Amino acid sequence: MQPLSSRDKLILVLLTIFVMLTAVVVWGVIPLSDQIRSTKAYLVETEERIAEMERNIAEFPFNSKENVRLKQQLLEVGKSQFDIITAPGVDKLITGIVLSKSLECRNLTIALANKPEAVNPYLRKAGSDAPTLSVYNVKLTAAGSMESVLALVDVMTNEYPSVSVTKFNITYNKDYILITMELKLYMHE
Repeated sequence: MQPLSSRDKLILVLLTIFVMLTAVVVWGVIPLSDQIRSTKAYLVETEERIAEMERNIAEFPFNSKENVRLKQQLLEVGKSQFDIITAPGVDKLITGIVLSKSLECRNLTIALANKPEAVNPYLRKAGSDAPTLSVYNVKLTAAGSMESVLALVDVMTNEYPSVSVTKFNITYNKDYILITMELKLYMHE
């Protein structure tokens, strides 16, 4: 092997410097530049959110008047939606729903809850006259086909906003499927 000439040594040094600079640019500067761009975009988005929050704070007195008006409208609509019915009316309603889904009603227990529930207990202030809801606790046992049982669950959860399904259990027997449901039926006082 021949010794390297000074020209070859110079070329190797320049080539090494070029490779090192390229590596620094590829693995250091470009990722850092991408990170700076994403941070700037996040900063712009955050500043826009801060500006929107400041606008909302400035408009709060106007919004609170609007909120009072909308709350009053909501209460008026709620009165028509959740009218008071008696236990026989609840019996007729639930039995009608069960029979409409081709199920056999095996057991139906209806009890008026001892204490009415506040419309929004988390926002209700002590001593306020917030409207309350009467609640019927209903326990239903019905038998039929799987399609009918699933249709009953769908109807109770989707089509009756004043009914809340708190628990249900499906039991499989040889001849039929048995469903036991616990419901809460809410009515405006």
